[in-house]
Amino acid sequence: MSKRISVADIETPSTKFEEWLVALDKELKELQMKRFPSLEWKPMEYSKGRKYAKIIHDNSVWAFVAMQDVNTKNKSFKKGDLLFPAGWSAPAKHPRGNIFDGTARYNAYGPAYFK
Repeated sequence: MSKRISVADIETPSTKFEEWLVALDKELKELQMKRFPSLEWKPMEYSKGRKYAKIIHDNSVWAFVAMQDVNTKNKSFKKGDLLFPAGWSAPAKHPRGNIFDGTARYNAYGPAYFK
């Protein structure tokens, strides 16, 4: 993965991914300020790799986003799929929706668990 980029440093989003990330950061900040007004907000960060972008919040992996179509023996994702983190450096196998078509399911703590 490349270096971390803070959402606070994005003045003008240049991609759909950055637009979604800026909107996500604003949404989660408002939620935190409503629930926990005494806590200081730490902006989301991200780093891009060849296949995935890692979204980091408060030094924890919040999620991964597939930056290209991925088809391997164990995983099949399309560009924009929101992925639950399996650890610091890899996503889980099953997508939690897609950020580009509006089907992404998440809450303040990351992508939604399966029901």
